[in-house]
Amino acid sequence: MQHTILGVLWWAGGALGIVLSRNNQRTVVPSVIIILTGWAMSDHAQALMISTRVHAIFGYTLMLAGVTRIIEVSFIVPKYTPEVPAVQDDHSEHTLNDGSNSAGGAQAVKTFRHLPPYLLVAAGLLFMSATDEELQTVHGAGMDHVTYILIMFSLSFIIYSLIVSLINLYSASGRNAPNQDTGNGAIELEETTNKWYARVPNTPNDPHIIGDDDD
Repeated sequence: MQHTILGVLWWAGGALGIVLSRNNQRTVVPSVIIILTGWAMSDHAQALMISTRVHAIFGYTLMLAGVTRIIEVSFIVPKYTPEVPAVQDDHSEHTLNDGSNSAGGAQAVKTFRHLPPYLLVAAGLLFMSATDEELQTVHGAGMDHVTYILIMFSLSFIIYSLIVSLINLYSASGRNAPNQDTGNGAIELEETTNKWYARVPNTPNDPHIIGDDDD
């Protein structure tokens, strides 16, 4: 019955979140849903004690992720490019700004914004590792819940490091490279001024007429 009610909770809360997030408005409803789900999982009794403890830590991690997400949505304003009436169409009020701010407050904001996604990665790994088959095997091997949970958090650090590394690799290579070579037969034939947005060239092409070509 508890799993069914969780499904109803996600359906009802998801509908409210969609309504409140219209016109690119930020909402805390998804964070509240995550917190309620974490609370339910933290008090979800299992047959094995190790399974109960793993579910509890999974729930606490979800609740912490929801709280940090509420703080981010409520107090950290995302930075967008200013709406400039330029001739080209490479500006948008919903495009992330390329400018970097070296102020201490901005750096602290960037550091804090890594916390909610990492906690969600850790919670997801704990959730996938809390099946009855896995925990029965761990219990049979004589491993306690603390060791098992620390192993899962170690794996979450590795997975999140891989995610951040791939994002940085994408943003610093290929067409997003800061000093790309556009000559001598390079793949990138045209340099873009904004790594988040590139205008589609409007060069007219000669129409192709179906029929026999006159030689």
